Amino acid sequence: MKIKEILTYIFWAMMTTLVSWASYTLYENIGLSITLSNILSWITAVAFSFVANKIRVFASKSWKPKTVIPEIIKFFSTRLGVGVVEWVAVPLFVYLGINERLLGTDGLLSKMVVTPMIILLNYLCSKLIVFKKN
Repeated sequence: MKIKEILTYIFWAMMTTLVSWASYTLYENIGLSITLSNILSWITAVAFSFVANKIRVFASKSWKPKTVIPEIIKFFSTRLGVGVVEWVAVPLFVYLGINERLLGTDGLLSKMVVTPMIILLNYLCSKLIVFKKN
């Protein structure tokens, strides 16, 4: 693993995390449930993350359908698998008591606690499955 790649990934993971948290806060504050807000914030963040990872982290330059379609399918599939972990963990942590309001938002603290594990799992999936160099 190249240190530059890891640092670039961490930067874009932080940006993706901000997109996730900001969109979660928006969805929850407009009255959606914690679960629906979490799912919608995941979709928003994954779309942002695909473009950032493709272009900035793993330098996958081709936008030809034969390249990008398999990348999109693998990216969303692996993110879905990791997303299920997050979708279960956030409400579970709220249920277990990590449910203090943070920045006026229910469940955000639980989402923050789960985030480091999600970032690591997503990096490994992107590196080893989605943008794997042949």
